[in-house]
Amino acid sequence: MEYGVVKNPEVENSNLLYYHLFKIAATKNNIVTRVELSESFIDQEMHSLHYSLNDHEKLNETIFLGSSEANLFKQCQHDMKGIEKQCSPVIPQKKGADTMDLKDKNPEKREIPHSHLYHALLPIIFVIVWVLDSQILELSTFLSEIVPFIVRAALFAVFLGTAITLMGLSHKALFNEGPPDVLLTGGIFSYTRNPMYLGILFIYISFIVLSISLISAALFVFVVYAYTKMVDYEENILEELFGEEYKEYKKRVPKWIPHF
Repeated sequence: MEYGVVKNPEVENSNLLYYHLFKIAATKNNIVTRVELSESFIDQEMHSLHYSLNDHEKLNETIFLGSSEANLFKQCQHDMKGIEKQCSPVIPQKKGADTMDLKDKNPEKREIPHSHLYHALLPIIFVIVWVLDSQILELSTFLSEIVPFIVRAALFAVFLGTAITLMGLSHKALFNEGPPDVLLTGGIFSYTRNPMYLGILFIYISFIVLSISLISAALFVFVVYAYTKMVDYEENILEELFGEEYKEYKKRVPKWIPHF
């Protein structure tokens, strides 16, 4: 049984009662996150608090953990002063996202599992397909005969230059000292929530426009899908870490294409 705050209208001042029991147990037993009150302990302390055995039975039937009682725990923290950490409630983990410490600087813990494998395999597969179609087989590059090379080269330079800029700015913000323990919303992150991944996608686009390989363009659709899944996973982590602050950020700033 997980112990938390009593909710039973039949027990007079039940919240206050359990607050006292929680406080006493944490003080005496140096309990860290959750309190497991023994029968003898409750009997002893309830007697000193002038509660009856009948109240004790009702108490045992109704103890549970409830996050809505955060204010009670905060009051307990305030009163206990020197042992605040021993009075923290257990916060249920959110399904679909990993919980972690904001100060954890390991970037792998904020990425989808096996992300490095995806980052390595996707470009290798794309390059193989692009080279085969653009330089050897030329199965779907007929549009390159219509669009002048100078136009294709200019578009290639624009997309590649934009990609390098996006990746450079985001890399500087994110990885110079490890993932930040505050939410980044300024600079390049005020235009798009995922500038690093957007830059990577622009590299793919730059090679597609250079040869106008339609087979490569079809493969790019799968690449976008894969990166979208990675972004969704990582944004769940960020929402878990930063809560309402990140939800508000998502409302203001687009996932991919910047708002100017």
